[in-house]
Amino acid sequence: MTASVIYQPTCAVMTAISTLRYTMEAELRQQLEEIKQLTLLGAKNVLSVNDVAYLLGKSPKTVRNMVDEIPHYRNGHGIWFKRSEVEAWQCQVKHNVIAIK
Repeated sequence: MTASVIYQPTCAVMTAISTLRYTMEAELRQQLEEIKQLTLLGAKNVLSVNDVAYLLGKSPKTVRNMVDEIPHYRNGHGIWFKRSEVEAWQCQVKHNVIAIK
C-alpha cells in the first residue's frame, strides 16, 4: 500500500493565488462598469460633457475645450449635447486617407 501525499501550498504560492484573484476581480469589476456605462450611454439622447468625452475617446477637459466646434446647448452652468448632432458632427470631420500598395 502506498502512502498518499498531501500537498501543502507554501506561503508564497498562497500569496500569488491571492494576488491573482484580487487582480482578476478588479479587472472584472472594471469591465462590468464599462459595460454598464456603455449600456446607459446607448440609451441616452441628451449627453453630458462626460458622456461625449467617453463617446469620442477624449477627456472631459478636451471636450470642454472643443465645445465651440461641437453642436451643444447651455443650461445654466451645464453643457449638453444631442447624440444625433454629435454623431453628425463626427461624420463631418473627414480625413484624407492615402492607400499604400
